[in-house]
Amino acid sequence: MLSEIELDRASKAPDTGALIHKLDAKLNELVGGHADVPKSSLQPDANQAALYHLQAGGERIRGRCAIHASLALGLSESDALCIAASAELLHNASLVHDDLQDRDSMRRGAPAVWKKYGPNIAICTGDLMLSAAYAALGGLSDSRNMPALVSLVHERTSLAVRGQCEDLIAGQHTKVSVDAYISIAVAKSGALLSLPLEMAFIAAGRKNWTGEARTAAEAFAAAYQIADDLADVLMDRESGSMNIIFVLEAAGHGPESTSFARRLGSQQIDKALALSLSLPSDAGSVLAASALKLRRTFAIGEKQ
Repeated sequence: MLSEIELDRASKAPDTGALIHKLDAKLNELVGGHADVPKSSLQPDANQAALYHLQAGGERIRGRCAIHASLALGLSESDALCIAASAELLHNASLVHDDLQDRDSMRRGAPAVWKKYGPNIAICTGDLMLSAAYAALGGLSDSRNMPALVSLVHERTSLAVRGQCEDLIAGQHTKVSVDAYISIAVAKSGALLSLPLEMAFIAAGRKNWTGEARTAAEAFAAAYQIADDLADVLMDRESGSMNIIFVLEAAGHGPESTSFARRLGSQQIDKALALSLSLPSDAGSVLAASALKLRRTFAIGEKQ
């Protein structure tokens, strides 16, 4: 059970707003193409599509986590922005590809890249952002940790790809255990959510904290997926997508599936909160604030 002191700490989200504008500029620079390379008269291209996607908005939660954690751990503003840009580009690449695979036509209130520019440009756009994520790390001031950072980016990207593959295979008509459901959610979403925190700790020479950072992010990812599923039951039932409610119904929970899912989500989010707050130098404060916000949605649902 979380104490009132812990909940109060989690409610005080660090203000990273001033640097988010710099982060957006860096993202645009990394995917915008090179002025000295002439463009074909054929339009659109992946650079244009990437800029379109990035300018559609988003909470930049991974960027905020990276910026705050990096600064809290003593890294420079420039290094914080490099880590944040790498994490955000990987995440947004996954969104572009995910929308195409799921045939989701809208993203952040606007047509998804594949819907606006076509599937082929969408594939190229995701690939461009994946490559740009590595380029972002090339701007770090200290290259000594570069091998570990590049390896970590590959490992987390590989895990996210595996989670996406498992999610595509699993569906309403595939019997999936609760443990398997959590494992898929953790791989698909948790891998790229833990990455900015893990990169910050490695760049700061404190690799021993990456395990707790990863576990906190994975618990948040599991809770977030459960909350998303609770909001999308009708749509997922129609499309045949995997959903925690269908998993619990198949496991025999019947009418209690919704309340069971809310309890499971609450357990995961409390775990994420506690672990985020345990990270040194308040490096997990942004994740903790996001976890507290998500915790309230489960609480509201339980009261209805």
